[in-house]
Amino acid sequence: TGTGTDNIVLQVRINGDLTGDVTVGQFFRIDADGGIDDGLTITQTMSKQSITVRSALGGIGADIILEQGSLDRVETQGDFTGSLTIENGNLNQIIRITGSGDLLGNIRVENGIINKIWVQGDIGTPTKPVTIFAGKDVSQLPANDAGRITIWYLLCRGDMYADITASDGASKEGQFKRIRANEGADEDGEIPVGLSDIPRDFTGTIEAYTAIEIVNSSPFEQIPCIMFDDVLGSSTIQFFDEPKSPVTINSLSTDSKILFGDGLAVVARPLVPMIGFEEDSMLFIGDTDGLKGQVIVNQGDGTGTWLGEFGIGNALGDPTIEIKPTGGDDTAPFYTTLPATLGGGAIGLAPFNFHNKGSLLVDLGVSSVQFDVNSTVTVSNPNDKEIVIEHYGPVFATGTPLEIHKHVSGPLGTETSWENSGVDNDVTSSWDQSVSSTEVLSERTATISPVNDTWVSGWYRAKPAGATGLKSAFVTDTPNAEYHSGHGSAALDDYFYFRVLVLSFFDLNGNESVDAPDAVLWVNNPVDFNNDSSADTVDFQMLINNME
Repeated sequence: TGTGTDNIVLQVRINGDLTGDVTVGQFFRIDADGGIDDGLTITQTMSKQSITVRSALGGIGADIILEQGSLDRVETQGDFTGSLTIENGNLNQIIRITGSGDLLGNIRVENGIINKIWVQGDIGTPTKPVTIFAGKDVSQLPANDAGRITIWYLLCRGDMYADITASDGASKEGQFKRIRANEGADEDGEIPVGLSDIPRDFTGTIEAYTAIEIVNSSPFEQIPCIMFDDVLGSSTIQFFDEPKSPVTINSLSTDSKILFGDGLAVVARPLVPMIGFEEDSMLFIGDTDGLKGQVIVNQGDGTGTWLGEFGIGNALGDPTIEIKPTGGDDTAPFYTTLPATLGGGAIGLAPFNFHNKGSLLVDLGVSSVQFDVNSTVTVSNPNDKEIVIEHYGPVFATGTPLEIHKHVSGPLGTETSWENSGVDNDVTSSWDQSVSSTEVLSERTATISPVNDTWVSGWYRAKPAGATGLKSAFVTDTPNAEYHSGHGSAALDDYFYFRVLVLSFFDLNGNESVDAPDAVLWVNNPVDFNNDSSADTVDFQMLINNME
């Protein structure tokens, strides 16, 4: 042991366990056949590049602190329950935990990079996720992939419970190469022949500017930057820009989110499909109903666009469902696949539009289509009926959510003709609206119904109501939701259109008129209109009076 800044320890070699405190100017190697106990604090105060801490059989419970200098290697066959803090330097090579060991302590490289962390067991636990942070400021470095990486590899063979930051808090410019949890993963994230290729779960957060492009030359293929089985809990994977390599998972849980700060990219080259992503898939979810949470494209609310494919289902071949701008089963960004088909979740381009097919009219379970017969709300018994307007992303409102107008006169052939020369009245106050008032509790639906269940026949249209109206949640500056159908130009000030048709109690065939066919229907199947428990001539006379 020593305390002076000039003090140098070349090597500490222990046949058993190492406990106590080590504070030195420089050290080269600490090596123990047993464990390195949690009572040990290792502090280096001067810069030295080649440093190793190794525990052959026991775990490492020590708190390792490097005020100056970089660390080459930390290796143990037991658990790493201590912590590692490098204040001015890098984790040069690897934290290598073999046997059944887990990484259970925090790793913070305050002003440097992490080259590699490889763990044969788990990283973190469900009750105590670990923090892994690399905070080198790369904002002034050359704008190339290698120069801006702050985490190269973060790999484990068990489950991963971690809050991972590959970008410093100031510039948010950091990148990473590969984050993966798989039972067969080696120290480069590959699956050697003979080992089980079984992905494991992730719970926590990942924050980075982007992920670099990874391409194998033989066979020629694009390698995903993130690969997990299920993303669980209330997890968030956030890219401040957009990843340059695919994100591949099997399922996104209900409360989890994937955020692309810019666009959903496209891989502009022919690729060999690998572990479940098609040639231009930049986001792939393997389970057919695996999208239970939310994916947001253009989360930064800039100029981000949706160019690449979102694939879901069939992990070993072409996706079961393809959503992309052209050539897929469904056309992005206003795709018509119902949320229930994907697993209950959605992927949306911010600011969010309403989901035309997913919106439900009253309690009939009928999907809406603008100016189509299916958009008619048929009301004969209005109690507890409502209109649910589904969106491609979560929405909330700090004021009145929607402005609702009723058509009075003028063209009604298309939404465009109504907008340009039709006349309507603002009837917002005649409708009750239910939308979350806070961003944190936001959902993808806005629910409306007329005040006192007083339904009035006519054509209606709704749009976000001004600055405090319906907003896109978890998007920079929370912009208003944008309502346009996707049938024409997105520049049009479009609305969500629907028709209300109030049928007479006596219109038995629903043809919008009480007439002779209704009388014939009554004769064949009498109806008790006056609720006296008898369908008789009194009821028939009521129908005749209404015909007149």
